[in-house]
Amino acid sequence: PGVVRSHGFDPKTGVLKVVFKSNGGEGAPLLHIPEHRYPKGFVVTVNDVETDVHIDEVTRRCLLPWKGESGEHRIESRPREGPPS
Repeated sequence: PGVVRSHGFDPKTGVLKVVFKSNGGEGAPLLHIPEHRYPKGFVVTVNDVETDVHIDEVTRRCLLPWKGESGEHRIESRPREGPPS
């Protein structure tokens, strides 16, 4: 949703970072979470708050919880530490 200001993926750490500006009212962000990148599971944060997401196991996509607020927003996904979930 909105205009992407920056995005990047670090293949060594598995961290994806996206910053975007929203005018407000756009649809929820959609992430693709490849299983081979996150074999122990993953953690998603929106504006630095850990967020529970439901992933579709067939498509490996998930819609993030979203209130459609205007402003600049940050999304990060990273590998979960510990045993496989």
